[in-house]
Amino acid sequence: MFTIIWGHTKLTGISNEFVYAFHIPLFFFMSGMVFRSNRYASFGDFLKRKWQTLLKPYIIFSFATWILWALYSYLTHAEVDSYWMPLLQTFIAQGSGGFLEHNVPLWFVSCLFVVEVMYWFVSRLKDGTCFAVSVLCALLGYVLVYHCKFWDFKLMPWSIDVALMALVFYATGNLVVKKFGHEQLIEAICKRKVLSYVMVIIGFAITAVLGHYEGAMSMGHARMGSNPLIFYVTAFIGIASMLTLCVLLSAIEWDTLGKNLSNGIKWFGRHSFDAMAIHNPIRQVVMVCLAIMLHTTSDAMSENTVHSLVSFVVTLVATSIGMMVIDYIREHWKQKNVKSI
Repeated sequence: MFTIIWGHTKLTGISNEFVYAFHIPLFFFMSGMVFRSNRYASFGDFLKRKWQTLLKPYIIFSFATWILWALYSYLTHAEVDSYWMPLLQTFIAQGSGGFLEHNVPLWFVSCLFVVEVMYWFVSRLKDGTCFAVSVLCALLGYVLVYHCKFWDFKLMPWSIDVALMALVFYATGNLVVKKFGHEQLIEAICKRKVLSYVMVIIGFAITAVLGHYEGAMSMGHARMGSNPLIFYVTAFIGIASMLTLCVLLSAIEWDTLGKNLSNGIKWFGRHSFDAMAIHNPIRQVVMVCLAIMLHTTSDAMSENTVHSLVSFVVTLVATSIGMMVIDYIREHWKQKNVKSI
């Protein structure tokens, strides 16, 4: 989630080429790691759960941030083609083509829903066949987006184009955990700490070089750089490096300050949906305010590393406060419902 926010804060430079090379694939991979079809009694039960955890929050956050966006645009006399179209685009749920102007990152939620529905059926196959089908879906998505001229498949509703290309990340995450298990993977890394740190450094270096070579990659816009094979190789190397680093950091015996920081990061991670849903509107306001204070523009802020870093930290703090407010409202609502029952 930190890399997502950084990517939206600093819109240019090699650091963005680095994080965009793997951060969205990492989200799909981790989502696959926790998928368990036996949690659900039926496909209907699965859909009901996904409505509660993905689609319902998506609609709520989209509507809430649209209200704030419309109000902010009106009060600041911003040039807006239509106040109503972004709200209607909530139901198209497409990240490309300038849709969801009020809160672009929400495209990921509907896309993840499509990926999980597809994987519900694909996961019924044998592991090898499951992976092969996922690879074929990625190939199909690539062909539709880059080689079909009769229609712009980048505008498919619910980001189905991206979902096809992302299924292989989700499937790999699920199959890796299914074969080796969470605990075994963590134990294997912790037993070889020195080698693991070396591999993380090498992995991140390769990710940075390949990310720079491929240019501005973005799954949200179905941009896979100049070579889709390099995109997938880069993404998997970045995923492996980041997850390994996180395991190594979690195994460190921290002092009191370190433990508090670690717990804060874990809390942020557990509420990453809320962070994803509110950070971009917050970031936009933060960058406008800082740009006014520094007598510059938002675009210039993104091109300056120091200014971007300040914007990133302020956005993180403001987003965290917003997450606390949402958490409080959510818990208060739950308690109120329990009492009424």
